[in-house]
Amino acid sequence: MHTTKKSDGASTKNARPKKSLNILVGGANRGTRQNLPGYERFNAKSSGTELVLRCVDPEPGRAAECAELAAKSGVAITPDEGRIEDAMRSDLSPTVLQVDNAETVANAMAVARALPRPVTGMLLVGLPGRLLGVRFTLTLGNPTAFQEVETLMHTLREVTAPSGSSKVIGLEAPIGQQLAEPLFREWFARHTEDVLGKFAAGTPVNCAPIEGTFDGGRTLPVLI
Repeated sequence: MHTTKKSDGASTKNARPKKSLNILVGGANRGTRQNLPGYERFNAKSSGTELVLRCVDPEPGRAAECAELAAKSGVAITPDEGRIEDAMRSDLSPTVLQVDNAETVANAMAVARALPRPVTGMLLVGLPGRLLGVRFTLTLGNPTAFQEVETLMHTLREVTAPSGSSKVIGLEAPIGQQLAEPLFREWFARHTEDVLGKFAAGTPVNCAPIEGTFDGGRTLPVLI
């Protein structure tokens, strides 16, 4: 009896195509660019989901530059020039906020409370003599946490040093904070990779709604 041997590529040809998961990203500067490895690792690891990002930033040309950088690592980004708060009013995709400005995050939280969707994000805060990383992971099952993050961001805006990447981890920041930045960014990139998997599967996240770190290693819950 004659049999035909399947080629080695048969399983590849019959593999199910990945489904796209649209992600709305606020900010196209340092935070998002240094978070690209997390998106890249997710896409490489997942056999069923491919992240497709819409990156929103008000600075002319910045989102387009970020999209070009992301394309080199195989991450698809649609650039959009504008404010993340405005984009969130018409796009209910899961949202990642990476803007080093507490007021912008607070404004985005106000929109998310009115138009809920899963949200994660990080803010780097310059404290006297040290850097604080605050990350938040908000799901539809915990609506109270959206208000808590909004309240926290209003408080941080009032009591901390001037915000913005140049003041916190850029050339105008203390050298210690500049050197520590990669540790904080990787802390959030690993978190993003894990949390977006939960968002894609619709499963509960295994972290506190608000967490912080002073070193990019040890994670502590933040209670409001």
